[in-house]
Amino acid sequence: MTVAAILVLQRIEGCSDREAVDWSVFDARRKYAAGGLAFDYPGFAHTVLVDMRDRLAASDRPDRIFEATLEAAKAAGLFGRKWVLDSTLLDNAVATMGADLGAQLRAIIVRDDDYGVAGKPKAPRIATPCLES
Repeated sequence: MTVAAILVLQRIEGCSDREAVDWSVFDARRKYAAGGLAFDYPGFAHTVLVDMRDRLAASDRPDRIFEATLEAAKAAGLFGRKWVLDSTLLDNAVATMGADLGAQLRAIIVRDDDYGVAGKPKAPRIATPCLES
């Protein structure tokens, strides 16, 4: 079970086999996520992950670990609860459109910052009566 949990976390994190084994030994957050590994968990050789993937690939159901993980996440209600949209892609798409369509979209998509300058938007000034002169 530990190797399966580490394989899932490795896919989520996008890290190498060596990195996945290292964080299973040294990172308390990932030890917890991998099933509550003991503080002094000794780890294993990174080649165990290679062997496990090879065995899974040769089996009748090579994606069964990830299917089980997906089902558990669905059962826990981790899908479909809240969607977050990063507006950067929309703003970049608007910037490359024709002027008419861009103007129509900008009239609907409103933001405090007009993206007139590069960098982070300036924080709004909050009036504080005790500091005003």
